[in-house]
Amino acid sequence: MQLLITVHLMMRLGLLEMTYNFYSTFKFYKNNFTIIMIRYYISVWKNAFNFNGRARRSEYWYFVLMHFIILFVLGFIDISQGYENFGISSIYRIAALVPYFSVAVRRMHDTGKSGWYIIAPFYNIILAATEGYYGPNEYGDDPKNPSANFEEETDEAIGSIGQELI
Repeated sequence: MQLLITVHLMMRLGLLEMTYNFYSTFKFYKNNFTIIMIRYYISVWKNAFNFNGRARRSEYWYFVLMHFIILFVLGFIDISQGYENFGISSIYRIAALVPYFSVAVRRMHDTGKSGWYIIAPFYNIILAATEGYYGPNEYGDDPKNPSANFEEETDEAIGSIGQELI
């Protein structure tokens, strides 16, 4: 009875319609946070053995977030099953070492640093949170703006200035 009264009051105030519209608009939106996180997580696993190139901040941090969520769930399963030393979470942790190191190295490359900076205790966290260089650097094209090529843009700009003067 109380639920019926609450629903009736929400309908009268227009809250139920607004709530429905909000969820129907954003529930299956293709740029949903969860879907983006899963896409980046899968892309890191697909590039698990690729230590060349660059990785965006979002790719790195979404992978780290999903990694910790999975570890939390698997750790809970291990505890509930009575595995204290070596369980499913340990197997996953070992399996995810290579993809984690590859995305961390590519993240360091995006900031213009060598991949060896991932072993620096606190500096690697600062670099992982730092925005990458805009445009290509020595490690590859910009993953955020792959079409950004400064040499061609500069040549075109200089050529257009020269044409205006003639």
